[in-house]
Amino acid sequence: MSEEMTAKQRFKILLQQIALTDDVAMQYLENGELNRLTVQKANRVWQFALELDRILPYNHFLQFQNHVDRAFSQIATIQLQITTKNSIADEKLIHEYWMKVVEEQDELSPPLRQILSQQLPKVVGQKLMINCNQDFEQAT
Repeated sequence: MSEEMTAKQRFKILLQQIALTDDVAMQYLENGELNRLTVQKANRVWQFALELDRILPYNHFLQFQNHVDRAFSQIATIQLQITTKNSIADEKLIHEYWMKVVEEQDELSPPLRQILSQQLPKVVGQKLMINCNQDFEQAT
């Protein structure tokens, strides 16, 4: 049995364990692979390394994440690492994920976090453009 088949089988077992059988979600998950599960016993952290065909629409990502959390939250803290074979993201997909990206940046100052959360990035070629200018009043 090849390693790829094993990874796909492990992913299908994971989907059964988390009870994710939604037909709409399955179209995005059907060729998924569970490449590695790292268990940190001391910290009670499980890290899932998954590979999917393409980036999940944000609502399907949230659905998947919620199912995983619900299934395993009594056992451990769950961390997902998702890579994709096709990483092309259009502006709509980037906008769907934008608030999550901003929220998860631990080292942002509160003013910068606020500026970033009040706008959506623009896609220019292969770059994301954001406006971080802030008007400062000068004391006179």
